[in-house]
Amino acid sequence: MSKTATKIITIFTFIILYYAFSIGMVQAQKNVDDIPNIKVAYCLDCVPFQFQNKQGKPSGIIIDLWHLWSKKNDIKVEFKPYTWDESLKKVAKGEAHTHAGLFYNKERDKFLDYGQSLSRTSTHIFLHKALPTINTLTDVAAYRVGVLNGDFVEGYLKKKLPPETIVSYPSYDEIIVALKSGKLRAFAADTPTGIYHLQKANLLNKYRIKPSQLLYANDWFVAVKDGDKDRLQQINAGFDKISTKERLHITRSWTSQGNKKALIVAINRDYPPLSKMTSFGEPAGMVVDFWRAWAKKTGHEIRFYMRDGLVDIKVIKQLSPD
Repeated sequence: MSKTATKIITIFTFIILYYAFSIGMVQAQKNVDDIPNIKVAYCLDCVPFQFQNKQGKPSGIIIDLWHLWSKKNDIKVEFKPYTWDESLKKVAKGEAHTHAGLFYNKERDKFLDYGQSLSRTSTHIFLHKALPTINTLTDVAAYRVGVLNGDFVEGYLKKKLPPETIVSYPSYDEIIVALKSGKLRAFAADTPTGIYHLQKANLLNKYRIKPSQLLYANDWFVAVKDGDKDRLQQINAGFDKISTKERLHITRSWTSQGNKKALIVAINRDYPPLSKMTSFGEPAGMVVDFWRAWAKKTGHEIRFYMRDGLVDIKVIKQLSPD
């Protein structure tokens, strides 16, 4: 074989190896890109359901459900924190694959497709104790009511009250600033979320929280951009893998303040003298005193789960230890 032929063969072999290596690198990159993942938009301050904690990490009941969903389905979840209104827009534009959880209404249904129910909560209107006694929602029309911008309760109240009395804010922090300054004496929020932010701001003792101020109870649903049926089917199928028992364990981890062995006692937050919530957000009353005495005698830790109105026996069964 001549030197020229040998040189040609060497060059040809080098070209083949180069392209084989290049194709291998492209395929490797493709495999990396094919790793399933999902971007989940969530609310920054909707405690205790979905929020960003002090460490800047996503946290909450609904977030924990998504973590379990990720584990069950071997799909990476990338959480994206936004203000409430931003979280809706990001999903509507397809910049996030799904919303962590939100309420259903007809307006949102125009740009979202809804999936499974994840959790349930009540929503209250919170009134300053300096205001005169208010017995009906119509009586609130004389006051400005703060709401989270884009929240379900904003649209709900605008249908019940003069729209100009409803004042929207981008975050609960800004609502609290308005409450402290006196610009607001009333606001509406999901009950545990409102209580949390009032407690955090040392304002809980200045606000009334009564069953008569209950606006509604609603479910949190997952939702995707309108028309993204395949994604929604994937999400729903994934949540089907999470058992009722597993869902309840996650709820208990929050209602029992991390102690899963604590006995959860459900009480009415406004049924004196048997049970009530004090101005500092603490349970009190004859029933509460009885259970505290029981806990002291038995050495069994208890936590009180305060609800509005009658306590459903199903709730007691769900929250009780195994």
